[in-house]
Amino acid sequence: MSQLIIVGNGFDLAHGMNSSFGSFSNSISSNTKNQWLLALKKRYIDTGYDTWYNFEILIEEITRKWFVDYFDIVVKKEDINIIIEEINSINTPYSQIAKALMDYLAKEDKQYYKKLDSISKVIREDSYALNFNYTKLLKQYINSKNIHYLHGSLEEEFIVLGYKYSPRHKGMPFEARLFEKEILREVLNYRRYLSNKDLKDDIFQSRMNELYENLHTMFSGLGSIWFDYPEELDNKMMDETSNGVTKATYGYFGIPFKTKLSPNLDREMRKERLQKISLELNDYGEKNDFKPQPIKLNIELDKIEELLILGHSLEADLELIDELLYKMVNLRAIKMFVYDGENEKSIDEKIKTINKVSDIAIELVSY
Repeated sequence: MSQLIIVGNGFDLAHGMNSSFGSFSNSISSNTKNQWLLALKKRYIDTGYDTWYNFEILIEEITRKWFVDYFDIVVKKEDINIIIEEINSINTPYSQIAKALMDYLAKEDKQYYKKLDSISKVIREDSYALNFNYTKLLKQYINSKNIHYLHGSLEEEFIVLGYKYSPRHKGMPFEARLFEKEILREVLNYRRYLSNKDLKDDIFQSRMNELYENLHTMFSGLGSIWFDYPEELDNKMMDETSNGVTKATYGYFGIPFKTKLSPNLDREMRKERLQKISLELNDYGEKNDFKPQPIKLNIELDKIEELLILGHSLEADLELIDELLYKMVNLRAIKMFVYDGENEKSIDEKIKTINKVSDIAIELVSY
């Protein structure tokens, strides 16, 4: 029976790793903490001693409130540069927090953690895993080649620490969207793409900087059409695309697609783009018509028969979980690990989340 495992922070916690935001918060420098608290205070976000470190929830709330002020200034036609500077004062401490979290977890990850018999009994070495953690602990149980780090890893020196997209963010300036998970996953995807190019460190960093300068293209919805082509090329492109564009079923785990263009026009547009962007970014963008790249898993989801959920809250990454469950058409069994004393409401919410897309009875297993 093919087995897929979804792993969240509860897995690391169950082994004794101090990987909670609460534990990490004690290691944050006073300067970074004060900058973060000041940014929250400016947006009238009231936090207590045990809520200021709910980073992923708060960064979404703080940027959303910032957008309300931004929109008000645009309507009144006031100086927009002031509010743009303010979003940078929000992004800076949050970036520092993400870096500090990596440093903190790197120390925790070096510790020895004993394997749990309860997990060893149900998990197989040839299982596939979607790991939302950044640590290497899961490698004690299954072949590392079968582990896909959806949110980056300490080894890669990049992690996805942010919030899922919401319709409430529509129209938000790109400066305020840098910590959307979908955008961070795109950055991670490109880092992985470049890592296979054997680039020198300075070239690698230059290419990453270039991506940030062009990310708004990939998330504009226009794809390759967005580039500033000469008028003649624009007219040719509009003539061809008006006769039909390749349609793609949107999905986080879908198949890349390209707009249908004649070979000659495709070559002309590529030549024009290469005067503005690097070969690496162009070739990467072409894979999906300069739209967000699907997540490549190398897992045949339609052959998965058993799903294990190890310490993931599900709600935080609901858009991915939903699509995974829909694609696992031959799923027969779901097992969800819970820890002693876990809040019943929390367990019920996870079950309800799964039941929205699957009617399979869920077996609860204790760590």
